[in-house]
Amino acid sequence: MLLSKAESKLKKERLSDYFTWAKAVWVTGRGTPLQFSNRKYLTQIYLDQHKSLVYMKAAQMGMSERGESESVW
Repeated sequence: MLLSKAESKLKKERLSDYFTWAKAVWVTGRGTPLQFSNRKYLTQIYLDQHKSLVYMKAAQMGMSERGESESVW
């Protein structure tokens, strides 16, 4: 079911960059769509596509989800 949802979004939307793709297609480990409304700080982190990234963060900030989604993208 998730694959067909992703496929339909891929056909409808232009998903040429990682941030747009993640918002449109990625489903979190909890089975919910990725949303930035409750974690606005992640927006710039998802937009940054530098080849070498280093972050200092607290626990449970959503960074594992970013790593997983980018590896799939």
